[in-house]
Amino acid sequence: MCGEKTPKATRVRIEGAVIEACDRCAKLGTPVDPPKKAPVTYTFSKPAYSPPRPRATAPARPQRRRSTQAVRPDRMDLDHVEVTPDYAEIIKTAREKMSWSQDDLAAKLMEKKNVLSSIERGALRPDIKVARKLEKLLGIKLIETI
Repeated sequence: MCGEKTPKATRVRIEGAVIEACDRCAKLGTPVDPPKKAPVTYTFSKPAYSPPRPRATAPARPQRRRSTQAVRPDRMDLDHVEVTPDYAEIIKTAREKMSWSQDDLAAKLMEKKNVLSSIERGALRPDIKVARKLEKLLGIKLIETI
């Protein structure tokens, strides 16, 4: 209260306010003891026994026969496909042709704008999944078989 700097201050309540005051000013209020923490005790008890509930089992599914037909292009082995080398220019040109901003295309792809920006700069090669999404949205060809 008086503004005197002391190494030891006492916590007192004066007119409803709790302050730290020097020994002289502390006589004007009532001392406030710091709240004592109650020891925390943990009690563990076993839950009452309840018999296990029977689990419902799903009926057995019949096994499907594998087709001997040709594999669809979107399900080709990923070892035999790759993104075309000039992907950056193709994507940027197609996006601009659609009059979309990078934000618009990124939202439609459900990718971050930074990722799309890096792809368009050629700093990041899109993985097959993203390349397929780009192909579908922009109507372009990015994936080629090796």
